[in-house]
Amino acid sequence: QDEMEGYTDDYVSELDCQALGFTERPHIALETKLDLTEWIPDGFGTADCIMIGGDKLLVADFKYGKGVRVEAENNPQMQIYALGAWKKFNLVYNIKRVVMMIIQPRLSVNPEIWEESIEDLLDFGESVKGLAQMAMAGEGEYVPGEAQCRFCRARETCRARADYNI
Repeated sequence: QDEMEGYTDDYVSELDCQALGFTERPHIALETKLDLTEWIPDGFGTADCIMIGGDKLLVADFKYGKGVRVEAENNPQMQIYALGAWKKFNLVYNIKRVVMMIIQPRLSVNPEIWEESIEDLLDFGESVKGLAQMAMAGEGEYVPGEAQCRFCRARETCRARADYNI
């Protein structure tokens, strides 16, 4: 559709701008499957775009929806994808900085961008390991709420959400 083609053109233009911001020509990987099993049992994901150049890793996510604005700062999905990208490329590149970018052209002309050190990202990964293991074992505390349940596939049958709503 013409509308979507225009927004994907905006996405590609933003990626071009980001690529030009690297000090050297970056390696670019599109629609890359990421192994997340080091942090999440049986975990995987697909990054829309990964760029690596110098000591910088950029992970970009294209969101076409216009209902909910997604923030990049402390975004667990982006951090988990960044961990997967780091794992995939860290033997070849000396990554020290991680930039996470969400492009939502139907809601904003400017992308959401957040940067953290690789040390902070790896610390986040360690905190995720225990939570993921508890979730896979069916343990842990359910914390239902509007934000947490909005896109959950189990929200219609979730006992904790039903109790929360009552």
